[in-house]
Amino acid sequence: MRLRLARIALRYLRTVRYIADLLVWSRVFVARRTLANIQINDELRAKKAVAYRQPALAVGGRTGAQHFEHGFSIVYDVLFANLQMPSHNVHLRHALPGPAFAGVYLWDSAFIALIWRDWDTEVAYDVLESVIALRRGDQLQHVVQDFVRSEFTQPPLIAWAAMRLHSQRSGSLARLARFYEALHAYHRWLDRHRRLDNGLYFWMHPYESGVENSPRFSSRDESRLADTTMLAAPDFSAYMVLQCEALSAMATALGHPDAAARHANEAVRIRDLIEALLWHEEDGLYYDLNVRTGRFVRSRTIASLIPLAAGVPGEARAARMRGLLCNASAFGSTIPFPSVALDDPSFEKDMWRGPVWINTAYLVLDGLLRYGYEREYAQLAWRLCDGVYRVLEHEHQIYEFYDPEYFHTRELRRKKGNWWKAFTLGTRPQKDFVGWSGLVNPLLIEGLIGYRRTAAGCVIRPRFPDEARGLSFRLSLPQDDCQLELSVLPDGRVRGRIEHAGRADPFELAAGEAHPMPAQAAGAARS
Repeated sequence: MRLRLARIALRYLRTVRYIADLLVWSRVFVARRTLANIQINDELRAKKAVAYRQPALAVGGRTGAQHFEHGFSIVYDVLFANLQMPSHNVHLRHALPGPAFAGVYLWDSAFIALIWRDWDTEVAYDVLESVIALRRGDQLQHVVQDFVRSEFTQPPLIAWAAMRLHSQRSGSLARLARFYEALHAYHRWLDRHRRLDNGLYFWMHPYESGVENSPRFSSRDESRLADTTMLAAPDFSAYMVLQCEALSAMATALGHPDAAARHANEAVRIRDLIEALLWHEEDGLYYDLNVRTGRFVRSRTIASLIPLAAGVPGEARAARMRGLLCNASAFGSTIPFPSVALDDPSFEKDMWRGPVWINTAYLVLDGLLRYGYEREYAQLAWRLCDGVYRVLEHEHQIYEFYDPEYFHTRELRRKKGNWWKAFTLGTRPQKDFVGWSGLVNPLLIEGLIGYRRTAAGCVIRPRFPDEARGLSFRLSLPQDDCQLELSVLPDGRVRGRIEHAGRADPFELAAGEAHPMPAQAAGAARS
């Protein structure tokens, strides 16, 4: 009898908390507090089983870039605060994108794991595995909360993120095998349930895409929704290429060459279909194709750029897309990569109708590196980091999305006209949202400073734009027992040294040059 009463009481408390989270926490308390500057110490880290101190950054050399140092620190404060310990619902540590989103979200978790990668890889793996553990059959769910089991999925990026962890940190093969089994089954589920007759992929509902009020298929307030089941989607299809590549790499690491070849061949097949069916020659972009009417949805959104991250376009088409990415009137805005091109008629500063989202920007930047556009990458990645850190300095918050034109959020709105969203989540971008906005830290570490860890050791390959000349950086990475110092010289060369286990290894590099540090010097990565 006591056990039954305890269960009823627990369910009652969970119900009250769920309603409070939905109707009160997201509207009142979050608006009046911040998770930043929580003074993470050894005791707090021990409570969440985080093994290492967080990475730290110091910036010097001249004034004007100290907001990088401050913002870098706050990202990790909020990341730590949003890490959740195992609960009745999730038996692993898991990550909230932000306090108002009390659940395990699929693609948010993929990006959050990449932010944790440079701090504590075991936490990163838990964040990914929590999504897999909550799957329904073979389907990875959009979100799992106390009283929510979504019928939808979300962009399939868990395999992509898992291989990024494994390739840099050499995790256990037993864990990789668990990931592969579940993610291969999920891939087959997507083929059965989200694949069109033409071989490309569709979103069951705008909410699956993660970009729900995009002009591709929704009105601003979501009162009108297109039938997305008739749209061959360039972003979904590109994500499937990334998933195939990741599954191929997993199969290779696990000693399954035949499976690896099948996944690799499937990636090529999907790439060829995107290239053949979704490219609009006049506009120089990839669009949704309505398979019923044969017409393109000519909405110039961030989804049109995602195929770049999957290596879809040939060199000539990639060059045309690069021009749009660098065009200040299109996607090369002050904070780059608006979710709708600035000069598109549907552009407005409401969620996925114009504001900058760091997760999709991160993917597009990945695409630039994939095609060797290092100079453009350096310029745009720097501006993205600079913009987020400047807003953080001015408004003392890390947000869900950003204004592409200004270093403030005053003009941004959330689904204006949607009374339910206004009631539950407010009318502005959510605060303390590190779910993917925290990707600016790995962009700085791995993209601009150019530190990357592999099984063979580590590599330093700095990529800095002209704006960084005269600056110096000191980066501490406790997980790797590594200290990195570098200065960007007036001529663009980078001089510095990397310290590990009492050894200092100096280097001086031109733009794009790499300095390897072998494993015996760098030390074995911990898994």
